[in-house]
Amino acid sequence: MKLTIYNKMMIGFTIIILILTIGNAYMLFELYAVSDKTKVTLTSNVQAIDLAKQLQTLFYEEEAYAQKFLIAYDDVYYAMLDERTRRFNEDMDSLTAIPFAQEELDLLANVQRVHNGFADGLARRRFAPGTSTETDIRTPVRLDSARTMLDRFIRINQSSIDAAMATVENTTQSSVNVALLLTLGTLLIAVTLALIITRTITRPLGHVIRSTEQIARGTFDPIRVTSNDEIASLADAVNDMSEKLKKINEYKADLMYQISHELRTPLQTILSAQFLLAEQRLGPLNMEQQKLHGSIRGSVDKLMKFTNQFLDLAKVEAGMMEFRLLPCNIVSIVTSAVEEVRLLAAQRQIIVNLATTPVPHAMADSEKLSQVFGNLLSNAVKYTDKGGMIHVSIIRARNKLLVSVKDTGVGIPQADLSRVFTKFYQASNVSRSGSKGTGLGLALVKAFVEGHGGRVFATSTVGAGSTFTVELPIPETLQTPIRGVDVSATPSVLHG
Repeated sequence: MKLTIYNKMMIGFTIIILILTIGNAYMLFELYAVSDKTKVTLTSNVQAIDLAKQLQTLFYEEEAYAQKFLIAYDDVYYAMLDERTRRFNEDMDSLTAIPFAQEELDLLANVQRVHNGFADGLARRRFAPGTSTETDIRTPVRLDSARTMLDRFIRINQSSIDAAMATVENTTQSSVNVALLLTLGTLLIAVTLALIITRTITRPLGHVIRSTEQIARGTFDPIRVTSNDEIASLADAVNDMSEKLKKINEYKADLMYQISHELRTPLQTILSAQFLLAEQRLGPLNMEQQKLHGSIRGSVDKLMKFTNQFLDLAKVEAGMMEFRLLPCNIVSIVTSAVEEVRLLAAQRQIIVNLATTPVPHAMADSEKLSQVFGNLLSNAVKYTDKGGMIHVSIIRARNKLLVSVKDTGVGIPQADLSRVFTKFYQASNVSRSGSKGTGLGLALVKAFVEGHGGRVFATSTVGAGSTFTVELPIPETLQTPIRGVDVSATPSVLHG
């Protein structure tokens, strides 16, 4: 039977759900019993306490109005007193409707009796005001005994609530203990099942990931997965894709070599003819012919550069580019690149500054790094306006070397900045500089820098210029700084 990932996960989840269901059913049963007891407490005792406190408040109000009435014999005070008495009777009816023990019923009956005597006494004084003496008027009308009985009534009900809450707490604690045991057991089972299921998924998936990474680097070894599930099917599909990619890469490499041969042969012929024309061995050239000759040479140089860059990128993408890493003086490589761009910068009256500090060697392919810095500098000159400035710096940042090329050119829009290292891509404002490129230079820079284990990134502000930074690792064996070409104090300045 093929136990797929779906089946594995469903079995594990079913077991966990069953355990959780049993545990929850037990807890719900216990909590239902607790809630049934709590319901009685909340609907009777709590309501009784609220009503009793309302009665106590009414007692204070009745006493106050009764005293005012006895002093002034004003019917307004008596009307307010009568309204409180009516509310007392309503609250007492509501309270006596709740089932209580005999002790509580006796307390309520006594409260009712005291209150009735209080109300009857005031009624007699209303209809026979002359019978009241000055002593009667000055003597406060009180319901102290009724309040005392209500206090006892409240305490009895509060005790009932406390007892019910203690029962709820005990029952809840018991349920929590059982729930905790069930939860821990479920968690242990869930973790165990999760580890087993995850292991059966991630282990073969890890083989697939590592193999696909190797495929991306140009190694097309087959993936071997023993699991009998979807990952095995995925591995088979990746193996088929890998085999096809291997053949495509082989075809592409052969095609690139054929293109190289087919392009370079006529280009060499053109260069030979151009040399003969330059030497004027076949006769002198007039001014128009010399201009045409210069155009031919410039176009041939561009075509040769494009061909070489395109072939280098094809080798990198096919995983066939070789990097001969040796201890190199990065300062010397950058300085040579700056000197090579001197003539082009001078023609456009662009100032180039180079500043560096003592830095250690780095493991690098000097030829490829020369091409990297040459491309960055030629781009900076190309997209910097006449009379602008380019600043090149070399510093050390912990175990890395940073080489920055900063210009005051047209800049790159933020929307284009993340794609400038993509093959054939050019920024949307490139037309402002009046120069157009092939879109291969920066792609080749990125490929060569990453081939050294480094990275390249750019920052830019439109209209203010761009900064391209190459970051190269320094091996531990080369951590000691050496003094290269230190021109930080006297930078190389190129004037047009």
